[in-house]
Order: sequence, then C-alpha cells, then structure tokens
Amino acid sequence: MIIRTIKPEDYFEVGNLIKTAFSQTSHGYDGEAELVEEIRKDPLYDPELEMVVERNNAIIGHGLMSRVDVDGTVGLALAPLSVFPEYQRQSVGRKLVAKLEEKAVQRGYTFSTVLGWPEYYQRFSYVKAANHNIKAPFSVPEEYYMVKELVPGGLDNVTGTVHYLQAFGA
Repeated sequence: MIIRTIKPEDYFEVGNLIKTAFSQTSHGYDGEAELVEEIRKDPLYDPELEMVVERNNAIIGHGLMSRVDVDGTVGLALAPLSVFPEYQRQSVGRKLVAKLEEKAVQRGYTFSTVLGWPEYYQRFSYVKAANHNIKAPFSVPEEYYMVKELVPGGLDNVTGTVHYLQAFGA
C-alpha cells in the first residue's frame, strides 16, 4: 500500500472512487466528487494536502484537507475522505488521515475540523467542536461536527465560526 500526493491524471479515478464510496453509506452520495473539483479550482487549494492510497496500481482511497478560517485563525477541514467499500475496515482510512495530518503539520497547520460520524473520527482524536466553542457555519447536530489539535496547544485561543472555501457554499 502506497500513500502519495495526488496527480492530475488521478482525478477521474478519484472521482469514481468518491462516488462509489459515498453511494454505499447511509448518508448517500451528495456531490462530494464535484465538491473536490471545485476545491481544486480555489487559489487556496494545496495539492500537497490531497492524497491517494494505491494498492496494486489502483487507487483505493482518497483524502483532502482544505483551508478554513475560524474568526481569523487558519486551520484545515478534512473533507472528503473516501475508501472503496471492499477496503474499508483495513486501516486504509486511518493511515491516510495520519499521512494527511503529518503533511498538515509540516505545512504549519495546528488544527483540523471534520463533519462526519463521531464513532469513526473519535478514533483519530477528534472531539466535538462545541467543546472548544467552535461552531459550524451551517446547522448540524453538535456531535457530528468535530475538531482536532494537530499539535499541542493547536486550539488555544481558537473560537468562533468556521469559514470554508467558497466551494463548500458555507
């Protein structure tokens, strides 16, 4: 298994992966592949924070972190994270998140937000954003909106509403 930075020639395959992975969830597919395409067009998009997992020369996982602003403090959002269903529950997502977070720290980021299943993301030390007085810019049940310090003290003095890139429409 290889985890590497995405290349433009991966985009089509990644789009199919995202559609397949999200279609198999209870939430269903909701335009996540198109969201990724829009994020890539943003001037603040950092291709170093978009990675794929390869096994036997096929892409089986994808993750993207994009810039957010919490009332003046810059951080990241992990969205989306996708693994082909047949490779789920094999630590593919866990290893991909770890690699993305490692790259984020190298690039100077101190925290990350995520909207997702608490049972899954709490495994990676994400906690309710509300515990840190951080709010989503949209209505969402509190337990599904989470945040994580990427470095000790990474959330010190970070409070307020998260502002995403325009691609998110939030």
